[in-house]
Amino acid sequence: MSIDLTQYQVLVVFGLGLLFAVLGAALRAHILATVEQRISALSSAPGLRALDERVDTHEARIASIETAMRHLPTADQMHSLTLVVADLRGEVRALGVALTGVEKTVNATGRRLELIDEHLKRGG
Repeated sequence: MSIDLTQYQVLVVFGLGLLFAVLGAALRAHILATVEQRISALSSAPGLRALDERVDTHEARIASIETAMRHLPTADQMHSLTLVVADLRGEVRALGVALTGVEKTVNATGRRLELIDEHLKRGG
């Protein structure tokens, strides 16, 4: 089974969306675990401030990932896009068949015009 460029692009976009979702969840879980470990290990105020800054940095990164994910197509949108592309593929094939018929007609007409031209050049 061969995959055309459009299907490949759809799969890449879907894969990237899935990858961002998984990475975002893993990053969030890692951050929460790290925060819990640090809070229990630290008892001084300067250490807590440094930890707060790191958490704020991670929250900003997570927010930017979530914002990027909002712009990715949903599974339903990807399905709709796949259906539209499949319809277009069928229409292009039908158009190709129609153009083959037109090509035969044009070739036949061109040959007839050549014969008429030759006849008129011979003085007929």
